[in-house]
Amino acid sequence: MNEKYCVKCGAQLSLDANFCFKCGTSVGQPAVLDNAQWEYCEVKQDNRGGCLALGIGDYAWFYADALGPKGTYIAGRSSALNAYKVSYYGPTSDLPNASDLRAFEKLHSDFVKILLQDGWEPTPERGENWWNLRFKRKVKSTDQLNAGEKLAFDVVLLTAGPNKIDVIKAIRQLTNLGLKEAKDLAETPNAVVLQSVGKGQAENAKVALEKAGGTARLQ
Repeated sequence: MNEKYCVKCGAQLSLDANFCFKCGTSVGQPAVLDNAQWEYCEVKQDNRGGCLALGIGDYAWFYADALGPKGTYIAGRSSALNAYKVSYYGPTSDLPNASDLRAFEKLHSDFVKILLQDGWEPTPERGENWWNLRFKRKVKSTDQLNAGEKLAFDVVLLTAGPNKIDVIKAIRQLTNLGLKEAKDLAETPNAVVLQSVGKGQAENAKVALEKAGGTARLQ
């Protein structure tokens, strides 16, 4: 009989587990996942610039680290929070009104709503940090996939329009691109801003680009 153990704490796990529910360590792709009815994801945080340990960075965002029948993949990504400075466990002494902390929490809440729109269901387990919520979603059957149900979308910026600066800002919030890369994307007709993302995230990104003045479509 197959057995599975956490590589960090040694706890015995069920064969379909992708996280150790004792210590929270990711344990990789389960041996029997191809036959499972569920796929799983955990919300994680990343940033660009600054110090991740202190929660100080140029941009911060959340993403869903997922495990499905074909292995690990990114199930979604939040927009980026610009120039934040926030402690993971509460406001720092430099933030007496904690406004950036509230913005960070709202970013997380908005991203969770997108995951729910994409069919992810909350589970009682969570990781080490408050934002490490875990979700599961039923794996689409072969019949559903053959019926043509689209699961992933590309967000294409057709044109930036007259308000190119606002569109560049929107691109940087939707991606982790630097200023030059975002500017090049805004100046490129039919540029793919996001690739193979869920329906909820794609629709929100399209709205953000059009609100900034650009013209976008999903494909």
